[in-house]
Amino acid sequence: MAKAIAESGSADSVSSVECAISTWLYPILLEEVAAPPERQPLLSYFRLHEQRREAEVVSTCLS
Repeated sequence: MAKAIAESGSADSVSSVECAISTWLYPILLEEVAAPPERQPLLSYFRLHEQRREAEVVSTCLS
């Protein structure tokens, strides 16, 4: 929000960078969520690292 205020002087606006990223990223994410699991590389990557992170937390708690 600070960038938007700095760029436009209004709190009711969106920064141009945020708008460009959203315009590019949202269609990709929507396609991926609608695809079958074997065609979800971004979500597969996220899930893999989420599982690793959870395993690290459990092993740290048990130590």
